[in-house]
Amino acid sequence: MGFAAHLPASGEVMVVGYSSGAIFAEALLSIVPERFAGAVLLRPEPLSSNFRFPGMPAKPILIVAGKHDERRRHDDAAVLTQQLKKAGAVVSLHVVDAGHGWAGRNTDVTLARSCLATVATDQRALLA
Repeated sequence: MGFAAHLPASGEVMVVGYSSGAIFAEALLSIVPERFAGAVLLRPEPLSSNFRFPGMPAKPILIVAGKHDERRRHDDAAVLTQQLKKAGAVVSLHVVDAGHGWAGRNTDVTLARSCLATVATDQRALLA
């Protein structure tokens, strides 16, 4: 696992991905969850229908799915949410009125910023 040596130290950053990037972010969480403080997954799909993530107790994860996403199955976000919760993650699932593209009114960005700000505040509190 040579690439892991190039990742940030334990729990210092959030992994963020949209569409295929969200799937890649899931893959990183499945291999080295301890390297990330949490995740923002926009329009993701499960790695597989019966995938089991390693333990990631209390890791905050935001999932943003499109209600009208033509590239995802209607239950993909719910399946992924359950997989991550089984691993101990604290998952916040938002289904927005959008397809696979960005939601109107900057909804995706607003949700992601809020999640990132909350995790940053929590991280600072831990360091204080």
